[in-house]
Amino acid sequence: MTKEPMSIPSGGRYTMSVEEAASYFRVGINKLRRIISEDANADFILWN
Repeated sequence: MTKEPMSIPSGGRYTMSVEEAASYFRVGINKLRRIISEDANADFILWN
């Protein structure tokens, strides 16, 4: 069973959870977490 991609309004959101970002960018949660952990100086923040 495949999940439908999440619909996120472009102008109303400043942040996304990892699950929301994974759905929005159509990438796996584990892969997204690995990308986040590999670049400590990135222009994004991961809060858990």
